Amino acid sequence: MANTQTKPMPTHSSLNELIEFFDTHDMGEYWDDMPEVHFEVNITSRKHLIEIDE
Repeated sequence: MANTQTKPMPTHSSLNELIEFFDTHDMGEYWDDMPEVHFEVNITSRKHLIEIDE
């Protein structure tokens, strides 16, 4: 794999500014500056029974 260089992550004063920025920019250009995140997802199935009159 080729070694790619990424741009430094710009700073934003609000979440809305960050969202607007990435609406017009490729996140891949800033991939190396993104923080590593760990999370767990617990998906449980549910059954919802609904009675319908004839």
